[in-house]
Amino acid sequence: MFSHKISFLILLLTFFTSPQEVESFNNERSSFEVPENLYFHVYRNGTKIGHHSVKFSRSKDVLLNVDINIVLNVKFLGINIYKYMHQNNEKWKYSSNNKYLSDLKFISLNTTTNINNEIIFCNEKIELYENEKYIFPTSYWNSSFLKRDLFSLEVYNTQDCGFFDLKVKKLADEKIYDKSLTASRYKLFGETNQGNILDIDIWYNKRGKWVKMIFLKDGSEIMYILDEYHEK
Repeated sequence: MFSHKISFLILLLTFFTSPQEVESFNNERSSFEVPENLYFHVYRNGTKIGHHSVKFSRSKDVLLNVDINIVLNVKFLGINIYKYMHQNNEKWKYSSNNKYLSDLKFISLNTTTNINNEIIFCNEKIELYENEKYIFPTSYWNSSFLKRDLFSLEVYNTQDCGFFDLKVKKLADEKIYDKSLTASRYKLFGETNQGNILDIDIWYNKRGKWVKMIFLKDGSEIMYILDEYHEK
């Protein structure tokens, strides 16, 4: 009985929809590129302090949902001296029929950041006031910002909802993770509105996937190691 209902629905679709429309619908859905999920192990001066995950899902065919979760905990003599938690939901919209990452447009985010029990909220709909402008947040997973042919660009701070200038420089193509992966290394440098200095080395593979990161924080080296290259 169930199979007869399915057959009837397919017949209705065929009757009321032209072959060209059906093909267009199928191409629209299949061309939607959903990135691979990311999971980084985070180290401070060689000691693991937490993780950073990025999960992707599709919504309403033209929207990409991005859920980011960061948990860091620095201890000294068994006592917590620094705790950082960041939850971020980003929404991106495909702006052309090709639907590749370079066609994504950042439209909104909702973040909660907890730094040593001080809570910061950021909830913005970007497209409301930046309709014609491509904006890149400081979540870094979308490598398209490297292809804007700019030595510097204005980026959106997901922690405090502020804009600041970020300088971008390609350093070299390198073999990383015991020479098992070739990736392009970039230097990112800027200063946030709160006076925090960003000095980041970040790597992307040939497909534009974020694969590694190193930056300085309060005199310590923070390193991101992608899960598939992390020693279990």
